[in-house]
Amino acid sequence: MVGAVRASPINAMGGLIGDAVIVGENKSELGALMILSTAAALMEADELKAALTETLSSFAKIAAGSASRVCRAMTMIGWPSQDRGRITEKGTHNQRAMRANNSDLIVRLYSRGNGVIDV
Repeated sequence: MVGAVRASPINAMGGLIGDAVIVGENKSELGALMILSTAAALMEADELKAALTETLSSFAKIAAGSASRVCRAMTMIGWPSQDRGRITEKGTHNQRAMRANNSDLIVRLYSRGNGVIDV
């Protein structure tokens, strides 16, 4: 299930993100920790936030239901590395390890802390 939910916002974000960690277990809404694409990382902060907010809002409107609708997101700084098991031997992001190693960001995401995009 996470794979399909993860792929949809990545595809819908128009190249702004390279990957996403889907979070929200035992929450009423899904969230995403977004890993920016190289091009997006070079954008000005205000321009990037506006672009992410617009595309995430558009995606939320067409999502098939609450189980696939990402309602809040924030960006992660930098690409994850193989340390702490964040990248598998195949080169993909280990969703479970990413959630476990970024619990502080998940708390901030659900407390609507600094940097959260809420749609």
